[in-house]
Amino acid sequence: RGHAIKALRSVEPSEISADVIDRVVQSYGSIISRVMRAIAASLSMICGGVNAYSRHSVQLKMLLLTAEQLGCERALLCGYLHQPLTLRDPQVACRVSKVIGARKLLLGSAAASSSETADSPALDSWAIDSGIVAGMSGLFPALDLMDEPLLGAAELAQLESAEDAALSLSSCSAPQLSEWYHLLTQLIDKVHQHVVLNILSTFNPAEARLTNRTAEA
Repeated sequence: RGHAIKALRSVEPSEISADVIDRVVQSYGSIISRVMRAIAASLSMICGGVNAYSRHSVQLKMLLLTAEQLGCERALLCGYLHQPLTLRDPQVACRVSKVIGARKLLLGSAAASSSETADSPALDSWAIDSGIVAGMSGLFPALDLMDEPLLGAAELAQLESAEDAALSLSSCSAPQLSEWYHLLTQLIDKVHQHVVLNILSTFNPAEARLTNRTAEA
């Protein structure tokens, strides 16, 4: 956190570059990765040495990584909220595109779901959408960590619509990032709910199922 604050204070807001934003994101990312490893290790000790490679343990790690990946995407956007036209810079656009690609690998893409028609065969979760393996529904179903995609097609469609509008080169006006930012915040909260349910089920599976049904209602 100290490195992030120092990096931001060393420049004026109008001079914040992609490199500065990357250093800030990396500083927080390094700290959060240690926190995630500590959570996994603590649960293993509390539960008497849970198998680190069990479906439940791997699911928790994947959920934490997914929440952090969405957080990285939001952090990048946060750095450009005050100067959205920077997204038209090739270096920045390339950086953001890499983060979007990582998210689509984890969570899938609404574009793959919408490509199904009555005349085309249904694709399985390993299908490739625009060069992204498991682009149909993400890695959670592909790795048998969940029966269904972590996020629904409607949620992904709304997020991808917001990102497409922001990254469009056909508009002369400055990109609108606020909707994209707020949608990411909502999805991060939803992933965190899955994290809580996973941890609850480690100690009390019945309580976790009840909490899950209540949340869905």
